[in-house]
Amino acid sequence: MAKMTINDLKTFVANYVAAASQASAWSATTNNLFGLLDKIGLQITLDGLFVDKLPEFDGEDLPLGKTIEEWFVDLILPQDYDSTGANTLAPHYPSVEDASYNYSLGRKVIATTVPYDNVERAALTPEDAANFVAKIIQRLQNSYALYTYAQKKQLVANAIAKAQALDSAYTTGATAYTTNSTVLSKGTRYSQSSVAYLCIKSADAAINKTLATLAAEGEYVVKINQVKTITAITDTTSAEAFITQVKKDVEEASFANQGNAFSGALIGAAPEMVLLVKKGTMPVIEVEAEAGAFNLDKVAIPARIKVVDDFGNADSSVTAVLMDPRGVKLHRGYHAIREQLNGEGDFMNYFDHSENTGFISKYTYFRVYKAS
Repeated sequence: MAKMTINDLKTFVANYVAAASQASAWSATTNNLFGLLDKIGLQITLDGLFVDKLPEFDGEDLPLGKTIEEWFVDLILPQDYDSTGANTLAPHYPSVEDASYNYSLGRKVIATTVPYDNVERAALTPEDAANFVAKIIQRLQNSYALYTYAQKKQLVANAIAKAQALDSAYTTGATAYTTNSTVLSKGTRYSQSSVAYLCIKSADAAINKTLATLAAEGEYVVKINQVKTITAITDTTSAEAFITQVKKDVEEASFANQGNAFSGALIGAAPEMVLLVKKGTMPVIEVEAEAGAFNLDKVAIPARIKVVDDFGNADSSVTAVLMDPRGVKLHRGYHAIREQLNGEGDFMNYFDHSENTGFISKYTYFRVYKAS
């Protein structure tokens, strides 16, 4: 009888539990008296979760039309009181913003097939055979869930791209505001001193003011303010700086504000805010900033935080997005599961049909945090 030592045991077990015996391709063996195939003792499949992690971006169903039209009525500026009542009978129509439209993404289908009298030959029990079939159908549902999740992330990516396009107006060939007498045109992006501005009201005549002055007044142009460049979050200093910036922005969004929506219009306070954070960011924030905080309530981010694995095909330097969740929605125009029996082939086809319309609002708070 050999005496056991730790090293001897480690060597013996390493040889016995050989690495080639796990997670390998099928290799038939006949290590028995009759030379028959050695039977499989257990069949197992281990699943993770395949879910849509952004349910707050679900919009209402669209059973009829597929296009979404967004409209917005401007607020009204007070005027001097006129005791003569000279304008009593004159119309006082409110001004409205240009309507915007969100179109259907088109019809898509996910298909799968369940063969009859096929998987049964691989099953160890009737229950196993039923599980094989159920797994095929489940994968149809799993595929749709991840597909929906990916669509929502891409909607956010599209919104990020729109924000960056506005922010980079002065480097992408937008009309430069070079003199104080330039007539302004609503919807046009202007630039001055490497700062981007958006015209929110046309000027019928020349205005002898700089863009910066006009932006401070807020009547004709606004400074585009949807992209914040931050230091990459890697340590306590950068984590605390990010939290501070987010807290300032959430506070800003809790009031009526201007220059933080794609339209540039004066928008109302957001009922709630969601902070989408790319994975890998929150652990640094929690360890570097929150773990050492004397008063966690004061350092906590005042928004509902959702971690995502990516922002679709957005700029890889985008770290987080702070937004009013009403501003991005995926509206289901059609969703149905159909089945079709093929008698000759003896199989059943299943089809998941879907058509969605993505919505991005021009009149809700949206801010991008991009690492320098």
